[in-house]
Amino acid sequence: MRLLIYILTSIPITLLVAFTTLTNPISIQGHLVSNDNSERISKVKILVKTDNKIVKTTMTNSYGYFRLKLNPEKSNSFDLYYVDPDFTRDTLFLKSYTNFEISILTDSFSIPTQYIKDEVGNIKCPKCQRTDNVFHIVYGEGIIKRAIVNSDTMWTNIFEEEKIYYASTCIKGLLNYYCTRDKIKF
Repeated sequence: MRLLIYILTSIPITLLVAFTTLTNPISIQGHLVSNDNSERISKVKILVKTDNKIVKTTMTNSYGYFRLKLNPEKSNSFDLYYVDPDFTRDTLFLKSYTNFEISILTDSFSIPTQYIKDEVGNIKCPKCQRTDNVFHIVYGEGIIKRAIVNSDTMWTNIFEEEKIYYASTCIKGLLNYYCTRDKIKF
């Protein structure tokens, strides 16, 4: 009788554990590297977003190093962003993490970003690796246009014909491109 009770209780527990994916926390160890010898790597904020929501923040040390511990249990990806200390309204996309098989991830990030181009010289989005929806950011007067989408009037600062995204500010930041697919600036 004891054997039967043992077997009947162990089978459901074994099945439950077998079909449950256990994920361990991952550690991201990052380093910001300044390409223009500016002070934009010391004591700056790093954001982590998932599903466009901030889930974690940290600050770099005086040498540009930072460390994050994340739990990928409820997310397919984590996106890292750098907050420009001179223009805190903008966040610079750094990287998207989707592979959580390694528990410690180490990366260096260039500030300002070094752009990757395709074979004909178009700038690639660092997230989707495509060029078709990458727009150049233009700083200056805020220019918007009227757009009609599904019978609704909208106002937008994205000019698809010229592939231009108007930043609506004359203060030039680190960001030079915008991907309309991923809605990121880099």
